[in-house]
Amino acid sequence: MMIESVKSILYNKSGSQIPGWLSIVGLLLACVYSFSAFIFKDIYSDYVESLFYFVVMLAFLWFGGRLRFSLYTWIAVVMVLISVISWILISIDHPEQARSRPSPGDLVDKLLFVPLALILGASRVRILLFWTCAMAALILMPWVLGGGYKEIMKGVDGVRVGLGTNPMRTGLMYGTMLVGLLVMLPFYVYKIKRVWMALPLLIFFAPLIAYSGFGVFASQTRAVFLALMVSFFVVVAIFCIYLLAKKPSTQDLNWSRLKVLLVFTSFSLFSLLYFFHVPLVSMYERFDNELKVLSESELKPDVIPETNFGLRVIYWNIGIESIKERPIAGWDRDGGRLLLEDDGYNNNTIHNLFLEAGVRYGIFAILMILMLFIFSYWLIVRAWRSGVMPPEIFIFSIVFIVFFLVSNMFSSNFFQDAGVYIFNIVMAGVMAYPIANYCSSK
Repeated sequence: MMIESVKSILYNKSGSQIPGWLSIVGLLLACVYSFSAFIFKDIYSDYVESLFYFVVMLAFLWFGGRLRFSLYTWIAVVMVLISVISWILISIDHPEQARSRPSPGDLVDKLLFVPLALILGASRVRILLFWTCAMAALILMPWVLGGGYKEIMKGVDGVRVGLGTNPMRTGLMYGTMLVGLLVMLPFYVYKIKRVWMALPLLIFFAPLIAYSGFGVFASQTRAVFLALMVSFFVVVAIFCIYLLAKKPSTQDLNWSRLKVLLVFTSFSLFSLLYFFHVPLVSMYERFDNELKVLSESELKPDVIPETNFGLRVIYWNIGIESIKERPIAGWDRDGGRLLLEDDGYNNNTIHNLFLEAGVRYGIFAILMILMLFIFSYWLIVRAWRSGVMPPEIFIFSIVFIVFFLVSNMFSSNFFQDAGVYIFNIVMAGVMAYPIANYCSSK
């Protein structure tokens, strides 16, 4: 039994010809990346990063099969060309704003999940191990990067804290963890043979859900709360579609397990609201004050207040005007920050994923990002219809992209280290089955 479990971890059913030694080394380095790339960034970049990229690119270029000639490769090539052209043109038109060299990694780093998914392969155990390493990193983050217990207690008392990083990034990362746990839990409870066996599973999940929920509350990031609410409605919609399409019998639904899940979910929700009501009330008061100020200004461009949301509206207007001025080439990597500084604002980004991409590299960068999402989710649906993708990972893939895109409508985390990290971590896992299916198909 133990031997079979070890084999399930080491064996990569990817549909490619990745040899056993590379599969093992790749999994090890993938887990090191998952655990250390964000919270131990300096150690990772000094000792692991070069070897990690060498191994994942070796797996992709030599053993990637038809994946090497997929749309992912062409997207990467176009992204490199876009960044180089943008740098050349900004060097000619505005040499004072140009960097010393082009920054293709600013776009291409969003594709790291592709070779990672190839290495993970169609193995639920390998995927969960990879995600568990990332979850362990998030659990340790307040103590490694932040103020530890003192900062956590500040968050409990209603002070907005980042637990080691910017609160917006904190909300995104812990929100992703919370969404993943809440999506996975019902499937695992549903699979157990006896209802009483759900107790140890719930005991394991409960503190993780509470911890990730605290991270979201402590960040007091309204965009993340909005993304979570939208994600909840998406889950409800998926469940309703399932009921209408499959019309399962009472026996199929297994009401005893549904009751356990309902009680646990209700208890978790009330516990989170009870223990973390102070930061929630603080965030609501900030939101209510901003709505009052914004309603008084009627969102007129010349009188928009410089509140949290008001600044975003101002940044978006600057971004739209900047894209109109240079729609093809953009303003290169530092474009958003420099344009905001020219208008007297001290911020690094436009606070919108697509506007940020357009400001930096023009409308073709927006098109490439859209193609990246569309092609990935075409492969996911294809794998689901082929019956090779576990339902919990399929549902998580849908809920995550809704959560990620909604939250990034009010931030540019997709162009920040935390956003790139969490995007590649999640997408590597959810794309492992679809990419394996793609490689094995003709």
